[in-house]
Amino acid sequence: MKILIYDDSNEDVENLKNCLDNFMSKKQISYQVDVCQDSNYFLQEMEQYDLIFLDVELKDENGIELGMQLRNKNIDTRIIITSSYAKYLIDGYKIQADRYFIKPINQEDFDLEMEAVLQRYYQKYAGFEDERISPRKIYYHEIMYIEFLGRKTLLHLSSNKVLATNYPLKYWFEKLKDYSFGQSHKSFIVNFDYIDDFTNMDIKLTNQELVPVSRRFKKQFIDEYTNYLHRTL
Repeated sequence: MKILIYDDSNEDVENLKNCLDNFMSKKQISYQVDVCQDSNYFLQEMEQYDLIFLDVELKDENGIELGMQLRNKNIDTRIIITSSYAKYLIDGYKIQADRYFIKPINQEDFDLEMEAVLQRYYQKYAGFEDERISPRKIYYHEIMYIEFLGRKTLLHLSSNKVLATNYPLKYWFEKLKDYSFGQSHKSFIVNFDYIDDFTNMDIKLTNQELVPVSRRFKKQFIDEYTNYLHRTL
């Protein structure tokens, strides 16, 4: 795991590095951490990092604005905000920050919050290989929803590509039940990551597509989606 710390306080950097070292050692995770205090380096190299700890109040820069530039390039790097003030919490949502740490960072709080961040990180690389479906690995986070139609199950990907398979919907439900998916209808499985809104009878996805949610599955689906939101906030 490649990690970048963008912070202009050497004391805060050392505290964060100690928290990282203690946590990663307990988890037996190999990682590399770099420290940055230069926006030019940040903007040129940010894509290579899996995780960025981003301070908000910097001498000549604003961490939220730097985070917005990262998101505007559709870079899927995990961002964690660090700040001495809680007032920037709402701004952290603008850049889809995974967590918001108030300085000085406490090791116990750090360990607890990082568990959820790691879970999302590993889900990014989870997937399957099946040459009958695709010549390359399909990552679960690419799948927006799965539809059963005409004796086929169709994998609708975020790239707008649709892959047809001969597996029943039950096969995919068992395969995806430990990830961020739920069954909304007898013929549909939906990735929670792509839900934008709900109507009475449909789920609106982030690409504005509508997927049905039936009365039979609605309560359980919404309960599972709520639990997903609690885990990710």
